Amino acid sequence: MRYSNLAQQLAGFSFVGACSNLLGYGVYLMLVANGIDPKIAITLLYFGNKRLTFRDTGNVLSSGARYLAVYFVGYLLNLFLIFWLVDRMGFPSQIIQAVAILLVAIVLFAMLRTLVFRPSASSIQK
Repeated sequence: MRYSNLAQQLAGFSFVGACSNLLGYGVYLMLVANGIDPKIAITLLYFGNKRLTFRDTGNVLSSGARYLAVYFVGYLLNLFLIFWLVDRMGFPSQIIQAVAILLVAIVLFAMLRTLVFRPSASSIQK
């Protein structure tokens, strides 16, 4: 595995993720402040990317199901954290969602890199 490729992917994922999550978190805060349930707010905000971060040029259909499954796992993790820590434990959703963004991002990056956009044998050897 090339560490420079991993570093590039991690940097791209972090940059795109930071930008989109800052925007998404701002929208999340506005929705919750206007009375939207945190679970509905996070459902409205879930999105991701493919080519920019992982430079994947493969067939969308071949990785599409895995991509959706990974993001669904991330979504369920996010939803579980809100359900458990906000609804059950009583923590403020604003703080929990800020922590969830980071935790889910780490899980998504690891799963996307290993399960969806696996480096090909030729890219590893370069």
